[in-house]
Amino acid sequence: MTIETSGSDLASPYQSPDAQDDHQDLVRPIMGEHLWHLGQYLGWAGLAFQAQATMMFVTMIFIWNRSLWAPDMRMFLGATVAIALLAITGLTAWAVIRLASRLEYSPPMRFFLAICSLVPFLALLSLFIVIDKTRGVMAKHQIPLLANGVDWVTLKGTLMQIFGSLYQEPSDIPELNQLYNLTFCDDIELARISSRGENLFQWPEPPDFQTLGKDAVAKVHDRQIDPRVRIYLARWLKEATHDSDEQILAIIWDIPLDNCMFLLACYDNGMAILIDESNEYYVEPIPSAELRAAVDRMFDIATQWIERITPYDFPRPIPPAVPAARLTLITTHGTRVIEQPWSELTQHPTASQLTETIDPVVAAISAMYD
Repeated sequence: MTIETSGSDLASPYQSPDAQDDHQDLVRPIMGEHLWHLGQYLGWAGLAFQAQATMMFVTMIFIWNRSLWAPDMRMFLGATVAIALLAITGLTAWAVIRLASRLEYSPPMRFFLAICSLVPFLALLSLFIVIDKTRGVMAKHQIPLLANGVDWVTLKGTLMQIFGSLYQEPSDIPELNQLYNLTFCDDIELARISSRGENLFQWPEPPDFQTLGKDAVAKVHDRQIDPRVRIYLARWLKEATHDSDEQILAIIWDIPLDNCMFLLACYDNGMAILIDESNEYYVEPIPSAELRAAVDRMFDIATQWIERITPYDFPRPIPPAVPAARLTLITTHGTRVIEQPWSELTQHPTASQLTETIDPVVAAISAMYD
């Protein structure tokens, strides 16, 4: 998935092509794009490792017994081994380069691994390095593994048991998990509890969908109403709001860090919610002039590129894992998502315009406490 993708009728970035295995396709929306790709490349790397080991054994047998075969047979077997070795080397190099990129190794390390992958004996070393690190990432996220990759069948069964439960726990601190889930405005029960003061964070009371009048659609676009309430309305009305221009209601940056999280949620009235790398949180329902200006700048840029950000009409997936970062746009028409390694987003000519708006918002929030 890239930010350059355009068009409103594109498939979700988390939706597999029809040719993908059913088990992998079903878990992809919940697993998240980064981990799903790691799982895919891990499977190919495992296959390449087995093939490399097998070819080493076959090559040694061929060399030891070449005197037993007639010249014609020896030439045929030698050509067969050479072609197989070439194909396996190509698969190995592809898998190593893909995994090294997803794992964000430094350029010198990527170059070293790529060169090693082209040398038959060193290829096993390069595969071992990337496979071992990838399996460690998967184990950290409690993804079941087989000898040669992800156990997609078991993973599907596990995820299907909890599918539909939107509550996620990216932090070790329960209060931060509550705030994290509230920001997406997709859990009505959590919002109702919070609005009654039964939660640490005060939250606006979600609308009573049973008593909505004919002006419900108009309320979604009424900027005098709290944007969080309008998001609940838009999610409930769904396609009923599609007759009007798409309007961004919230922009949420979900950036995992080592041993902590960073979340910045901005809403179209200028309010912002921040969970920073120090596990401090800030909820600013009444923005300062500086914060309002910084949030407006972020919304202006996001609006320019809204059609290039892929629609995502599925339940919210698990939080992204390092090194990926996720940008979620909640609009009057639904949800749009970008998920890529953070380093790629900051270097992309279009995406970087959005990432550069984060620091001014954070600075404006900090200034309110100075």
